[in-house]
Amino acid sequence: MIESTGTWRVSPKDARPVDLSIFFSALSHPYVAFERGLTIAAASEDYLRQTMTTRDDIVGRSLEDAFPVNPAVGSEAQAIVRASIGEVFATGKKNEIRGLRYDIRRQAGRDDFEPRYWNIQNVPLVLDAGGDVAYVVQSVEDVTDTHLRITIAEDRFRSSEERFEATFEQNAVGIALIAPDGQFLRINAHFGDLLGYGHEEILGMNIGAMTHPDDLKSSTEQMAALLSGMGLPYTIEKRYLKKDGTPQWVRVTRTLVRDPAGVPAYFVAVAEDIAARKTAEAALIQREAYLQSILDTVPAGMIVIDHAGTIETFSRTAETQFGYASQEIVGRNIGLLMPMEDRQLHDDYLRRFNQSGKATIIGVGRVVTGERKDGSTFALNLSVGEISPGPMSQFVGFIQDLTERQAAETRLSELQAELIHVSRFTALGEMASTLAHELNQPLTAITNFLKGSRRLLEQGLEGNEAMLSHAVGQAGDQALRAGQIIRRLRSFVERGEIERTREDLPRLIDEASALAFLGAKEGGVRVSLALDPDARLVLVDRIQIQQVLFNLMRNGIEAMQEMPIRNLQISTKLGTDGMVEVSVTDTGTGLAPEIVPQLFRAFATTKPAGMGVGLSICRTIVEANKGRISAGPNPGGGTIFRFTLPAWRPRELSDVG
Repeated sequence: MIESTGTWRVSPKDARPVDLSIFFSALSHPYVAFERGLTIAAASEDYLRQTMTTRDDIVGRSLEDAFPVNPAVGSEAQAIVRASIGEVFATGKKNEIRGLRYDIRRQAGRDDFEPRYWNIQNVPLVLDAGGDVAYVVQSVEDVTDTHLRITIAEDRFRSSEERFEATFEQNAVGIALIAPDGQFLRINAHFGDLLGYGHEEILGMNIGAMTHPDDLKSSTEQMAALLSGMGLPYTIEKRYLKKDGTPQWVRVTRTLVRDPAGVPAYFVAVAEDIAARKTAEAALIQREAYLQSILDTVPAGMIVIDHAGTIETFSRTAETQFGYASQEIVGRNIGLLMPMEDRQLHDDYLRRFNQSGKATIIGVGRVVTGERKDGSTFALNLSVGEISPGPMSQFVGFIQDLTERQAAETRLSELQAELIHVSRFTALGEMASTLAHELNQPLTAITNFLKGSRRLLEQGLEGNEAMLSHAVGQAGDQALRAGQIIRRLRSFVERGEIERTREDLPRLIDEASALAFLGAKEGGVRVSLALDPDARLVLVDRIQIQQVLFNLMRNGIEAMQEMPIRNLQISTKLGTDGMVEVSVTDTGTGLAPEIVPQLFRAFATTKPAGMGVGLSICRTIVEANKGRISAGPNPGGGTIFRFTLPAWRPRELSDVG
């Protein structure tokens, strides 16, 4: 184990022969173990790689044999390493050597050396209970590249001092020479203008006093790293304090210059004014925050997707609408927010748009169905725009939840239905009054003629036959007149001929379901569509068929209110007879056998508060549109309502009046 002091120790109970070769072969860092005679006992793979050796080259050999000195440099480095290892054996304390040059021979037996610089740490390895140091474990770090970069930078800087002096004052950026203790030695005019100081005024001042308190710690640490030899020239963005106390944002590049002996001489700080950029960045951040606050409060949800349909932005309102948090939906496909049957259609649209660039829904608001995280569906108004036209387009969608609006529309429809209901009874009353008024005369006449005929019969007088025949004939004429009155009134209240046009059936279903499915979430209803692409166009009265769809969907939802499973499916299928069959299937309570024969008759109902006219109206509408309607049991429980509509065919255009 390794103690907090840095000593490698094996506890007394483990004080038995240790195979260091196995131990070191498992290490992932450059380690080597020396015995007291400075013979190499073991080495890790990383150590062998960094020193360009093998175990056969060094294990069991002394330091001098394993790593001969470069004659061109001398043996001073080797002596330093020997002394540091010996010190650890003697004191039992670890030590370090930093930036030591110790060249490595490229090939055994040849005086071909590669200059290397190393950071070395020696740690005692204690193997016995007595605490004696048995081995010294040495870890090495090759810092050649760093050392050479620093050396090259320093050499170049020293060689360019004359050119630096010539351009120092005329430079377009601020330049300052700063002593290792932080005192200003010299500044150019631009640096003085940047902070509001003259050259003589700033000399002797400390850089720490002119640094913003929030930036002082990091700036001081980086300067200390340069002084210690561990750091490299660096660039930071920080704030100076100007003469008037206001902060000045600058981009500072700082380098440490050393004298020929390697002693730190001064820092060179090159300061570039970035106040304008920082102001622009702050304004941009503020603007983004402002826009984000708008997006977070606007009642419409906003979703941004890429050309492949991957969600990139999901506003707070969209989170509320769909039930997903932004972090769990961003990066996923937009199809997750659609019913299953719409996902493939959307992917196909994106693919066609990316290939052809032809848009069909961009800039057009439309009512569609969304799916929440909990699987419930709701109607929404979707407007799509393109953000960045090109091969990598992005699209933004603005979403309005129609739930509340359609709830209001539903309430209005209910009020209108109540008014129609009242109006219907008023009309029935008026019709009854009209019938009573119009039929009173013929019925009275019939009564009088028949009573007179009875008296003639009672008298039994000869010669009354002609009068009796006339009276009966008049009674018959008045009965015919009463029938004509009834037929005339019936003709008056009957609907005239309907106007059938070519309509898109999926769109009719979508528009009807947007209203019918309102509240389906609260009822726990799962809605699905199974639409036959070949059954798209039909020849119908649009408003009437939407009324049929609405009635059947609402009936299905109401029938499932008390059921544990609430699934509603709308499907279409093209038949061989040129008719399209539409099915509305629920998992509700089903139909009682005795109600099925009279289900579509007026005033036949299974609802406690129903009037029994809804399905009768549906039958009238479907038949007026050349179709048929029926109902039957759902094998999985519930009811299936089916009705047919004529599929649109081009030759039927001449038949449409």
